[in-house]
Amino acid sequence: MVNKVYSLENDTNTAEPTNSKNLFKIFHQNIRGLKSKVDELSNSLRPDYPHTLCLTEHHLKNFEIDNLPIDRYKLGSKFCRYEFKNWGGGVFLSMKILISPLSHLINTARKRILKFVL
Repeated sequence: MVNKVYSLENDTNTAEPTNSKNLFKIFHQNIRGLKSKVDELSNSLRPDYPHTLCLTEHHLKNFEIDNLPIDRYKLGSKFCRYEFKNWGGGVFLSMKILISPLSHLINTARKRILKFVL
């Protein structure tokens, strides 16, 4: 499994994760089937866990990826494809990152726009 860390402060890809607490770390892996590789993936992320996991070709159905436990991460976004075999992508966010559902953000924006117009 290839383990590369991409940072916003440094535009070079390195095989060595940095210990700097000021970097936002993104991990990308073309996982080619995630169901049987969750433990291997979790072990490869230690000890310097990235903030975001971007996984392509997970080969999972919606209900499978919704219920997939990856230590320290929650599902932020997903795409499952049914027309073709062995596709799909998912973005997992560190439990430390606070996110709001998009519907909440859209409703909040609508209310503020209405207040502005009125």
